[in-house]
Amino acid sequence: MVIQPSSVISGCFFMLLMCWLTQGFAATITVTVDRDPIHIDESFTITFKADAAVGDDPNFSILEKNFNILHKNHSTNVSFMNGTLSNTRVWTLVLMPKALGEITIPSIAFGKDVSVPFHVTIVERKSTQSATGPEDLFLEVNAHPRQSFVQEQIIFTVRFYRSIVIENGTITEPTLSDGDAVVKKLGENKTFQTRRDGVDYHVVELRYALFPQKSGSLVVNPVVFEGTSVAQSRSFFSPGNAQRRRLRSDEITLQVNPIPSSFYGSTWLPSPNLQLSEMWPQTPPRFMVGEPVTRTLLLEVEGLTAAQLPEINKEVPSTLKEYPDQPMQKDNVSLQGVTGIRQEKVALIPSEVGHLTLPSVEVPWWNTLTNTIEVARLPERSVLVEAAIKKQRFDESFEVPQSVEVASSPSKSIRVQSSWPGKSFWLLLTGVLTMGWLITALFLWRERYGVRSVQVHDQDTATKSKRAIEKQFRYACENGDVEAAKLSLVVWASLEWSGDVPKTIGAIAERFSGTLREELDRLNKVLYGQAPEKWDGQALWSAFEHSKSKGAISPNTPGERLEPLWVTS
Repeated sequence: MVIQPSSVISGCFFMLLMCWLTQGFAATITVTVDRDPIHIDESFTITFKADAAVGDDPNFSILEKNFNILHKNHSTNVSFMNGTLSNTRVWTLVLMPKALGEITIPSIAFGKDVSVPFHVTIVERKSTQSATGPEDLFLEVNAHPRQSFVQEQIIFTVRFYRSIVIENGTITEPTLSDGDAVVKKLGENKTFQTRRDGVDYHVVELRYALFPQKSGSLVVNPVVFEGTSVAQSRSFFSPGNAQRRRLRSDEITLQVNPIPSSFYGSTWLPSPNLQLSEMWPQTPPRFMVGEPVTRTLLLEVEGLTAAQLPEINKEVPSTLKEYPDQPMQKDNVSLQGVTGIRQEKVALIPSEVGHLTLPSVEVPWWNTLTNTIEVARLPERSVLVEAAIKKQRFDESFEVPQSVEVASSPSKSIRVQSSWPGKSFWLLLTGVLTMGWLITALFLWRERYGVRSVQVHDQDTATKSKRAIEKQFRYACENGDVEAAKLSLVVWASLEWSGDVPKTIGAIAERFSGTLREELDRLNKVLYGQAPEKWDGQALWSAFEHSKSKGAISPNTPGERLEPLWVTS
């Protein structure tokens, strides 16, 4: 295999460009922990996440002053989507605290980029000692927040501790006294180790999101563990050491507050964080009369499911026609909770030239961190609608000669342009049309000097031209190339109906019936419809080929046509 120097240079340039893009912006480093507060002698996970490439690897040894580092992991994710390069790097550490109190995770240097200080609280745990000594199995439950608003997310955590071997263990899901709340499991179960009162425990943690549907007191019933404990000394000859065990957790009572009277939004949205954004095919968006522009609105709300999110209220001027798509709804679920996502796409088609203003988009919501109403807002946008520009259809222009003229006047020609993937088609088509032009010129010359007929020769040439056009039409249909299919049909029709040439796809469709007419009408809608549609070119070719084999294609002007000669390609 020979490597071209140009490809090596291009590859090097691309890599340098990627490096410049990733290194040219400062990284934002966020710090999160899997829970807080944290009990002494209990491991926890801390994550450092950089949204861009950093200057150097971090040195976490500074953390060893207050923590034992039990495990470290590093991952990198690079993606290129919608013209945007994303480079995310994540460092995950499992730490065991050494002391009680509020401990500061200091700033960590990642080259020139640094993380912000982060605080965690290490607390003492109540003794699990019983009258006879430490428990070998026990359950703990917790809910946060204990006081919330109606429909606000409450994180309910269940932890099962064991210092012995357990087989066939099960833990029930949380249930409510009145059942008027939605319960949603969060992620996979988490396991870690901890030490209590001098005893090492294996811990299984389960998390749920509770969404209370009415105000008042909400009681979470005890969760129940059942399983079989196995003594370390059990053997095949002493199976009697197994013992069935059952545990019940404490009951938890929560206080749910009603919707505050100061909230004026149409949909109640309690959340610690809400984001409203919009996207356009290009920035700023360009509007032209009759051309669709897709606007995408995105609503992301922490602590709510997508089913709780409202339709985004957006008004547009009367000179814009709207063609909305089906909204996309999605829940991102993690151990930290649920984030609901609603995406709405709408095609906007202006009908007049001039300036217009897209009104602002507003979504009122309740900030559960500050207990105040806030409004997410997209500002109004002023745009200029330009006159429509006639699209050119081919990369290389050419003229259709008089023998296959599409225009109404014999002295005029049509100039077309297309996005056909290769040049071989145009070379072939140009050759075919040039041959037709030469034949027509020869025919006129012979007519002038008394030669009355070259009908047989002309018919044979036109038949060969139609065969070539049909092959290109088939290729366009099979590859879903709408513009090339349209051009092939127009040129084919000029050869098939030379005495009465149809000039549009709609006019060609009127000469047929049944499935072929339906497929031609569908092609016309795809070409000129206001809303974009998917096109199945294979269906059009199949209908065309079927009509050809049945002899269903015939001109409307008898006496002025060449008899069709179909040859299966």
